[in-house]
Amino acid sequence: MRELLISYSNKALRVTREEGITSLLTVATLNAFQLMYFPFCARRMRSITGDHGLEEVVDFAFKCGSSIIKPFQIRSEILGLLEELEKNNRPKSIVEIGTARGGTLFLFTRVATDNATFISIDLMNRDYLGGYPKWKTNFYKSFAQKKQKIHLLRADSHDTATLKDVKSILDGNKVDLLFIDGDHTYKGVKRDFELYSPLVRSGGIVAFHDIGQPKEGTHGVNEFWKEIKDRFDHREIIEDIKQGWAGIGLLYIK
Repeated sequence: MRELLISYSNKALRVTREEGITSLLTVATLNAFQLMYFPFCARRMRSITGDHGLEEVVDFAFKCGSSIIKPFQIRSEILGLLEELEKNNRPKSIVEIGTARGGTLFLFTRVATDNATFISIDLMNRDYLGGYPKWKTNFYKSFAQKKQKIHLLRADSHDTATLKDVKSILDGNKVDLLFIDGDHTYKGVKRDFELYSPLVRSGGIVAFHDIGQPKEGTHGVNEFWKEIKDRFDHREIIEDIKQGWAGIGLLYIK
């Protein structure tokens, strides 16, 4: 709790300097609400297992405590991915690039096997969309159930040293799901795919978030997705083609 208070205090100072008092009051209100509900959500989270069904698990992630672990996703899309994973045998090994609030990491622990291994990579940097403060490390590790193991790498996914660390953790095992939701530039998402997709087993899945066509122009993930999808059996999970963001693309690895 002490680390949580320090984290929020530092955030408040930064918001005041950069955005002014009005933004500070907005952020302070949200932070106060989260502080109040954080212990409740942490306790409640332990009882929300995959046995409750995917609908209830997803509802918990989206609703508990005003965005404490709310995924940066559209509900129907992330639910569609989870249903796909459940249908194609629960994954035993997941690599996630982009952790942020931890919402998708939480959901993956509820759809994976009881002894699954998770490797989540995120670089804490204010210039990135995502990242998470150090105090959340133990909180995210508490998502694990039964014999699951969660490895959190606070590192640059584009660095070959990070890839080396991932391979060391996997110890020769292949990955069932690679979820790419980190650097959204064309160069960044392409590098994540090129570095980590060789780790995915035959029959496994590479999933990209934010493949949707923006309302104007294009962006890195959308551009790379259009370039690569036809090289594989693939599926697009998009609630509304006109929504202008989000969308999950699946590549089925042979």
